[in-house]
Amino acid sequence: MYKKIDLISKNNNQISPSTKSMKILYVEDDEIARENGLEYLENYFEHIYEASNGLEGLAMFDKHKPDIIITDIEMPKMNGLEFVRKIRESNKNTQVIITTAFSDKEYLFTAIELQLVKYLIKPINEKNLEEALQICIENIDENSSNIIQISSNTFFDTYNKTLVVDKKIIKLRTKELDLLMLLLKHKTRFVT
Repeated sequence: MYKKIDLISKNNNQISPSTKSMKILYVEDDEIARENGLEYLENYFEHIYEASNGLEGLAMFDKHKPDIIITDIEMPKMNGLEFVRKIRESNKNTQVIITTAFSDKEYLFTAIELQLVKYLIKPINEKNLEEALQICIENIDENSSNIIQISSNTFFDTYNKTLVVDKKIIKLRTKELDLLMLLLKHKTRFVT
C-alpha cells in the first residue's frame, strides 16, 4: 500500500509543495482529450508540457526531462509503447502512465515490461488517474518503482497486484499474494 500524498494542499486549493517543482509531459493525439487532460493537470502541477505524438514527445522529453509522463498508446508517427521504449533506453526513473482505449493483453504485457506505473483504460476515471499520480509522486520521493523484476522473465506489479511470467498473467490466490507481498517487502532479510 502507498501512503497518501495530497496533490493539492488543503490551503485554498493551491498546488501542493510536493508537486510544485515536478515536471509532467502529456502526450495525446486527440486534441480535445489533450486539452481536457491539460486542464485537469493544471490543478496539480505548474510545469506541464504537451505533445501530439511520440516523436514530439521524445523531443519534449529531451528538452524538459519530465518527472512524470502520461501517454496514449495509439498515436501517429510513433505509438506510445515505442515512445516509452525509447525513453527507457536512457532513463529508467521517469514515471510513466499509459492511457488507451484498448484493453489488449499484449499492450498490458509490454507495459509491465517497460515498468509503467499504471495502464488506464479510456474514458479515464479521475479517481484512477489521481491514484496513479499519487503512486508516481511516492515513487519519485522514494526513488522506487511499483514494478519489481523478479527474474529475466518474471515481473510483479505491486500496485495492480499482477504477476507476469513469460508474458502470461499468473493468477494468485489470496494467501499466495500475501506471501509474495511479504517476501518482497522484506527482500533483504530472512522471513519466518
